[in-house]
Amino acid sequence: MASAALAEQQGRRRNFVTARALAALSLPVLWAGSLVGWDMQHHLLFGAMALALPLAWATHLWILRRQDEDNTGLFSGSRHVATAWTLLLSVGVEAGGWLEMWLPAQDLWRWLAWIMVWLVAGIVLQRALADDRDEWPWSAQRDRYEGYVLRPVAALLLLSVAALQLAHDGGSALRYLPLASVLDVVSLAALLWLARGRSQRPLLLPLQRPLTGAVGLLWVSALAARSVHHLAGVAWSAEAMFQSTLLQAALSLTWTLTALGLMIHATRSGARTLWFAGFALLAAVGVKLLMVDLASAGTVEWTASLLGIGALILIASYVAPVPPATDPEGATP
Repeated sequence: MASAALAEQQGRRRNFVTARALAALSLPVLWAGSLVGWDMQHHLLFGAMALALPLAWATHLWILRRQDEDNTGLFSGSRHVATAWTLLLSVGVEAGGWLEMWLPAQDLWRWLAWIMVWLVAGIVLQRALADDRDEWPWSAQRDRYEGYVLRPVAALLLLSVAALQLAHDGGSALRYLPLASVLDVVSLAALLWLARGRSQRPLLLPLQRPLTGAVGLLWVSALAARSVHHLAGVAWSAEAMFQSTLLQAALSLTWTLTALGLMIHATRSGARTLWFAGFALLAAVGVKLLMVDLASAGTVEWTASLLGIGALILIASYVAPVPPATDPEGATP
């Protein structure tokens, strides 16, 4: 890295293009040093690397910025994207390595570390790019940061949250408390950021709002499953969960509350699509009650439940009526 810094300094002073091109090798040096550190200790900042690696990063960024200022950077756009991803992966690996040392056999925290890396990176990048800040490095390669860093980060965040709901029961070194557990807090924070689609122009992902809503429903369902697992002792397996009458009741209640919340929010905000999504979820609860929860019930119980579902839908429509359709711009009534 010192050699790269010297090549950059002398290349700029003497207008020596070849020397400045050689200085761009600072990025592969970062890769090599980080890979060696990960292979030896499964994290990066150990021993002398705690001093050497930050100095190497400072040198690399200094070289990149100077070459951007002179518009002489070799493959400048690709180097910006590669630098951003190298930094993100380095932070995630380092956080996971320390968590593995502090909390052995607690893999949940390493999952959450990666989710927090994607979430914080997404928030920082979105604000930096949306505000049209004339600051380096955002001003140098704005389109590349949006297309090759911010959008993939949002996709990884959504996929990580969805995978975690299916792969982990929420057990950790802390006692599991529904909605107050670290898994639920981090998942909810990620979903709330992704759900702010109206303020994101353009949207970060294709079908961002429907996908976020689907993962949100998955989180709500997994929340119910984790609750009965930890609080009622139901085994964390697909077969045990499906056969648990307690979980089926908890799912019905949770989905009903979610549907009513969506419909009320949609009525107040005038979002017809969101209202119909909540209504569809409420209808799905009714189908689930008839086909799953009451599959072995008698005719009287089945009929009473059917009437109760109809009454629930009527109450929901009264409390949260469908928002009025907005006229197209310029249309006359």
